[in-house]
Amino acid sequence: MIKETPPKWKIRKELKRFKMQLQAIPEAFYEPFQRRKHDQAFDAGFPLTDGDVPAREKVVVLLCYQPNGIAESTLECARRFLSAGYAPLVVSNVALPQSDIDLLEPVSWKILTRPNFGYDFGGYRDALKLLFQLEIDLHRVVILNDSVWYPVRDNDTLIEQLESSRANITGSILRRDDRSIFLESYLFSFDGPTFHDPVFRRWWTDELRITSNKYKVIRRGERGFSHAMLAQGRTLSGLYDKALFLHLLSQQSDEFLDKTVLYATHNKERFEKMRAEVMALPASSSKRQKLLEYVRTSLNAGQIYSAFPYAVIKLFDYPMLKKSVDRVSLRSRAAVLRAIDAGDLPMPKDLVLNEIRARVLEISEDEL
Repeated sequence: MIKETPPKWKIRKELKRFKMQLQAIPEAFYEPFQRRKHDQAFDAGFPLTDGDVPAREKVVVLLCYQPNGIAESTLECARRFLSAGYAPLVVSNVALPQSDIDLLEPVSWKILTRPNFGYDFGGYRDALKLLFQLEIDLHRVVILNDSVWYPVRDNDTLIEQLESSRANITGSILRRDDRSIFLESYLFSFDGPTFHDPVFRRWWTDELRITSNKYKVIRRGERGFSHAMLAQGRTLSGLYDKALFLHLLSQQSDEFLDKTVLYATHNKERFEKMRAEVMALPASSSKRQKLLEYVRTSLNAGQIYSAFPYAVIKLFDYPMLKKSVDRVSLRSRAAVLRAIDAGDLPMPKDLVLNEIRARVLEISEDEL
């Protein structure tokens, strides 16, 4: 039997994975020197600009990598946190021209510029080290990177939900798989006792081995951080829970379920085939059960926000949208735009909608 040629996106993904695995061999030898050199540069002082916002008891670290200029949505994000009483510490992983600094100063407490060593966790580490050095008595620290658009719409309650969480560390999604439990790393919220805990500080300053190998960033950073905090007895929580999502979905109307599956997005062809089959069924109690079964089954290989964006936004008022260029994120954004254009989802802020549409136009058909 002749096997079908894998799609281009899958070939690219596997080649990228193989390249990263090969790079890990020599990296084991030279990364310690890179880390030492980077820390020496940090101690000597990375460029740091004071913004117009005074110090506050709550800080949000906004991590950015925007070599083509600061996006208006980034400024809007800073304004949202300002309105909730936060002092924004903007960390740029690329050098900023004075024009970008001028844009950021009115909505920032401080602006730190650093090399893009260690990607997001490298930036998080330097931001936290700076806060540790300043010896500020902070009651709350939030970290958010610009891999997501936030806020997508007006009147969201994300910040208020983070602050009302009983967990020591709260994020958007708490993932559970056969190997581990960990928070997705584009959003963290730390309570005051956690921020001041010597164990927490030691992990960031001494134990985290920053790297520019993206696969090792995930293992050491995203997974490693959650594992270390759980081992120390800290509690973790995700705001948007899969079990609650499935429970709420089961209580919705048949029309809601139809739209949930209509705007579903997946990487795997078997789920696309399952979706087509169940959507073709005539309306009945049997179809309803098959729709719910399809959602439960497909979530074994996906996240609620990317696989079922319509339902997540409607049920949770989900206020973010990922900018990732992986295939399922690309397709999920396209599905969100279709739902908006059809009047099935609320309109985002104009500036965010314009950026989303521009990003979709950059994508070729074989990537979708």
